[in-house]
Amino acid sequence: QRLSTPLVLWGQAPVRSIGFIGPQKLIAAYEHEEVALWDLVTGTKVAFDSRELLPTTLIATNSARRLIATAGNRSGIEIRSVSNLQTVADLPAAEAGVTAMRFSQSGEVFAFAVRKGPVRVYSVNEWRQPRFEIPATDQLVSSIAVSLDDQTVALGRSDQMVQLLDSNDGHLVDSIPLENDGPSVVEFCQDG
Repeated sequence: QRLSTPLVLWGQAPVRSIGFIGPQKLIAAYEHEEVALWDLVTGTKVAFDSRELLPTTLIATNSARRLIATAGNRSGIEIRSVSNLQTVADLPAAEAGVTAMRFSQSGEVFAFAVRKGPVRVYSVNEWRQPRFEIPATDQLVSSIAVSLDDQTVALGRSDQMVQLLDSNDGHLVDSIPLENDGPSVVEFCQDG
């Protein structure tokens, strides 16, 4: 459905990050103050969390499981329910902050990377312990993607290298060197 006029969604501070949950919901993280869930059909704020959080810098959404992940500059990751923004899980992250995070399209896998810390991959059915953890390296992971079949996790690194890992145990499947300058951005094609 296409809007005939722009929809303006207001918050108390500048927006740091947004994510979509299906075609009718948007999650917005505002600097310093709140994370709000908006209904795009009516333009109304349907849920929000206004605790005093450190600034939220990243959002990942999962329409299949109706989950939202939010991460701040120097905080862990909160996994929240779309229906009421209540916290489902708190995942620890390094003091230096989360650099990338992503749900798989199926909603079964969640992965994140931390500056100067490990990469962790979780099953959304088990938040207490990651499926696997890759130890920290000197290379910043700036992008994460999960394959459509949930079997492979791709890491885009600052050394122009893409690593492909088995999402069940973390073993290295392949390393692909890139010929560009800057951090790698990774994504899987819709056909796999």
